[in-house]
Amino acid sequence: MVIRFSFFLFTFFSILPGCKKTDEKETAWQVNISYQVDSSPLQMNRMMYMCEAGYDYEVTKLNYYVSHFVFSKNDGSQYESDKVFYVNAANPTTNSLLFENFPPGDYTAVDFYVGLDSSHNVTDGLAATLDNINMGWPDEMGGGYHFMKLEGHYKDANGTYGFAIHLGKNKHLVPIHLSRALTVSGGHSSPLNLTMNINEWFKNPAVYDFNTDGNYSMNNDTAMQKLCINGADIFN
Repeated sequence: MVIRFSFFLFTFFSILPGCKKTDEKETAWQVNISYQVDSSPLQMNRMMYMCEAGYDYEVTKLNYYVSHFVFSKNDGSQYESDKVFYVNAANPTTNSLLFENFPPGDYTAVDFYVGLDSSHNVTDGLAATLDNINMGWPDEMGGGYHFMKLEGHYKDANGTYGFAIHLGKNKHLVPIHLSRALTVSGGHSSPLNLTMNINEWFKNPAVYDFNTDGNYSMNNDTAMQKLCINGADIFN
């Protein structure tokens, strides 16, 4: 009887660490991105928005990369992901970012880039998918990739014109910092939902004017730097 009871205690306490480890194991977790223009949901190919400079405009394309995610806990520890995500605002499947092996815990902030760090931002630095190829930055302009392509049309008093707000080159990486309380558990956890406000590219702290700053920003370092500064608070 004593032998059986001892065996039971050994088995019981042997199981306890296993239960704890199961609760703490890494889990799949998701970040979802949606789009607004100030308080209105983004609708592609609709001349229904107004930028800070006073022009009506529409968006016909929004493609970009987000990368180098760093999730911080209040004890100072961090989880870093080396995943690179290509996002096409018009393709819902690309607007859900899946982290397959996310460590559970309580997080207080998330940092990431719109764009690619210098180790990825080189010609052929990413897999040769059609999306990545189409995001290529010309070798004669430094190579690597477009960080973002935001394109459409705008109207002023004289007519309707196209715009292509393109970001590229290592010095035009856009860092994003969000203070956000997040709890990720080993079971089902709510995703992190982010909303990009398109108008923030064109205001705060500086008004971006298509007619004076340029409706085509590619290789215009002054224009791209202005966009980078504005881009710091594009996500709510």
